[in-house]
Amino acid sequence: RAAAEEAAEISAADIAGLQRKLGVWRWLLCLIFPRGFAFALGARRLRYDALRGLLCDVDEDGGGCGDFVVSVPKLTMTEAIGNNHLSDLGITMFVRIRLLRRLDPRKVYALFVLFQFDDYGHLRSVASLLRWVGLAIRYTLLRRLPEPPAKSITRDALPPPAAPPFAGSRRPRPVGRRCRFR
Repeated sequence: RAAAEEAAEISAADIAGLQRKLGVWRWLLCLIFPRGFAFALGARRLRYDALRGLLCDVDEDGGGCGDFVVSVPKLTMTEAIGNNHLSDLGITMFVRIRLLRRLDPRKVYALFVLFQFDDYGHLRSVASLLRWVGLAIRYTLLRRLPEPPAKSITRDALPPPAAPPFAGSRRPRPVGRRCRFR
């Protein structure tokens, strides 16, 4: 896999796919990250300027990297763009995020949450949004865990009141032997 990572190349189609994914949330990203952010793909760094909605090569453009840099292996990024599923990059198994300014890291992970909304099509239409909200309420807020029956807790299950918490596990050492001062 390491040899395949080194041999992988980021094509113009991959850059266009990434720019399309980021363009869905362009105005929201402009509010959250006004300085932009960058993706480090091997030796190549691409900066996303949310105001213009463009991915630019940092070395050619001459600008900085923005608020943070997301370092992703080239083959992993190519596969994620090809499968149209960038939210898997949020699993930080092989993705490194380098903060360049004082920034709440939760804002960076919000980027991957936004990717997930687009990956699963939750905002494709009003019906899909309402379906997602309904399922979220049904499976998180309305679901209650069953309560254990009252007879399952008995006095036999409780430890005796006089027993020390670690009775019989080891003998306590005298205080004089615990710490030596010279």
